[in-house]
Amino acid sequence: MLDSVLKALQNLSILELSVFIIGFVNVFLLIKEHVGVYPGTIISSFLHIFIIYSSQIYAGIVIDIYFIVSSVYGWMYWKSQNDASNDEFAPSKGTFKQNLVWFAAFLLIWLILLIIFKYLLKSDFSELDTCITSAGFVATYLMIKKKIENWVYWLFGVFITLPMYYYKHLYLLCILYLAMVVLNIIGLKQWTARLVKSQYA
Repeated sequence: MLDSVLKALQNLSILELSVFIIGFVNVFLLIKEHVGVYPGTIISSFLHIFIIYSSQIYAGIVIDIYFIVSSVYGWMYWKSQNDASNDEFAPSKGTFKQNLVWFAAFLLIWLILLIIFKYLLKSDFSELDTCITSAGFVATYLMIKKKIENWVYWLFGVFITLPMYYYKHLYLLCILYLAMVVLNIIGLKQWTARLVKSQYA
């Protein structure tokens, strides 16, 4: 694997390097609750489409398009909240009922996408690919609403993505996603700490 990684680094394109760097920056911005995460996500998602298209990870293209559209909304929503100096717009935790709804939405989206990509489009890795996409749909919504659970769905998606990208020989993206695991755990811990602090403020 090391030889393959070194070879991938030697053949690294500007496109892959850009997605690699922007991906890191985006997670740091999200951890800090900075609105800059949204323009960064728009750019990285647009570039990511070109990378995964050649690997025939078609459901990933769907989630990238969704990321672009939802990031425009999230950018406007966060900016409006910040401009209004909304003190209540801080990380929060969903209720048990909300979590059930979000999980049901994840399963429903996964089922719909699986039918489309596995049985209609005959896409490679359709089970994993659509599962990752479904988790991304829910995670993005929760991120916009600043729900702590968004980190759980991101982590779930990252763990599933790793074996698929490894099989597709996308080793640089594997390295990025391994780092994402660490960053997502940090994000979950920091957002949880802010929530606890706000409750006792």
